[in-house]
Parts: sequence; structure tokens; C-alpha cells
Amino acid sequence: MTQFHYPLPEFEPQSPLSGLSDETRTALTNIAMGPSAAKLLLNPNGQPSLELDPDFQPIVEASFQRSTDLFGALLEDGLRVPELTSPELSVVNWQHLQEGFRAYEALNMQPELVINPEGLGFYTWRTLFSNLRKYQDDLTSNVAHKLQNQSNGDGLWVNEEVVNNWDSLVTVNTSSTPRWSVSVIPATPKAPALNVTHSELKQNGDMSDELLQILTALPISDVPPHTSVEAYLTLQANRLARGEAPIDNPIDGTYYYTWLDGNFKTSGNELAAPCGGWRPGDGQVRLDWDRVGGRSDRLGVRPEVRG
Repeated sequence: MTQFHYPLPEFEPQSPLSGLSDETRTALTNIAMGPSAAKLLLNPNGQPSLELDPDFQPIVEASFQRSTDLFGALLEDGLRVPELTSPELSVVNWQHLQEGFRAYEALNMQPELVINPEGLGFYTWRTLFSNLRKYQDDLTSNVAHKLQNQSNGDGLWVNEEVVNNWDSLVTVNTSSTPRWSVSVIPATPKAPALNVTHSELKQNGDMSDELLQILTALPISDVPPHTSVEAYLTLQANRLARGEAPIDNPIDGTYYYTWLDGNFKTSGNELAAPCGGWRPGDGQVRLDWDRVGGRSDRLGVRPEVRG
């Protein structure tokens, strides 16, 4: 089972967190401490409801609990994550996810299972990261990976071009009930395949050895997509909430980015795609963009196995 190591305070803060309730603080502390003992994958009769290996089942349970706490605590009125056996998640291919997780484990690429909503507006994500920053402020001043409130973003910086094309990148939901996605993402500090263009992941032509190794190892016939914007933000928020280093953390002064799914036309009429990173000096998760044909040894891909 995944172990969480978060620097919990030695005593309860004397004043409540501004803007967040005690219930919110309790839920967020659950992220740091890990999943509850509830048997989330069991039917009322105690029998498994999903055909998963015994050692993969706790991984699914932990991911469910993290997302339940995160979205329930940091969004106004909370956001309920559907039960794993609910109709909303009935189409998820859990066996497929399990195989993808094992493949990334064999490649030593530190896979994480991510359960995230789809179709949330930009300002909803901005609120979530702002409230996560407030939670960190209240928890302790000695946080290893600290979000900060800057004039250009409270814990989350998003390039204006990405904001302007948000509705197409995430297909914003028009109903009050979001869609949900479950995926496996390699969570190495930098993307496991660097120096590739955005389109190279979906091409059948020449590929780097690193990318070819990944695609050959994954137990799927279709080429996997880039990590989605929303899965990336969920993964980063969950890692920050439990005190772990965000992915795309600078290494030896070099800042790394990950290509994300989708593309759009910039105001300069360039075909572009989003990319994500982390700036510890600014205390911000960043969503920027580059031309789809851009290539850099600081920019790479994390092929996402979706269930």
C-alpha cells in the first residue's frame, strides 16, 4: 500500500484556517495520513466487487480516498467522487489499469493511479489550488514543497493562451455533475521520454528509444494519449497535499515540463499544446504551452493509460 509522509504539526493550530472549515482540515489531513480502513472495494457481503490482484486493490482504494478528500474538502460545497462500483465508473476497465500500472512498475517509472473529474472550469481549479495553499499555511510553516500566493496566481499559474482555450482543452461540462476518469501516469521527477514533439506520441514513424520502450511495454494495442490537463492537476495537488515532491520538479537547476493532452490555436495563429511544470521558487504549479512541433530536452511525455 502506498505510504504517505507528510510533516504533520506537533499541535493543533490555535486559530481555524481562514476560509476552510474544521471538516475541510480533517479531510485534508486524511490525505496526508493515507486511506481509511474501509473496504471500499468490497460488496456488502464482504466479497470483492472488482477482479483485481490483492496487492493492487489497496492502490485503487488509496487513490479513491485521496481524491475523495481532496475534492470534497477544497471545493465549495464539496465534490463527491463516485463509489468505485457506481454507474459513473462502471465503464472503467480496472484490469487494463492494473496491467498498465504493473508495466510502469517494471520500467521503474513510479506509476500513480489517478481518479479525477473531467470538465471543471478554470476558476474551479484556481479555487482548489488556492484552498490547498491555505491548508499548507495552516498546517505548518515548514512545508517542503510550499504553494505560494503570487500576484499572477495563488498556487497555480496558467498562461493566458491556455486560459482562453480552457473550454476546448478540458471539454467543460455543462451539467452540474462532472464526468470522472481513472488513469495510470508515470510519476518520475521528469517525464520518462524527453526531447519529443507533442505529435510524436501518436505517430508511427521514428521515435526515441525511451518512448519506444514505453509503448512496447504497455499492454495496450492503441497508442496511449498524453496526460490530460485535469489528471495532471489532480496528481500534482494530491502530491502536494501529502507532502511529496511534485512531478516536473527542477533538477540541478533545470526546469522540466510534461506535454499535456489537447491542442489549440494561439492568438498568433500557431498550433500549440499545453504543458505542465512546477516552480518551487514561485510556489506554483504551472500550465504553459509550446508549439506542437517544439522539441526540447526539458520537455517530454508521460503516456497515460486510461481505464
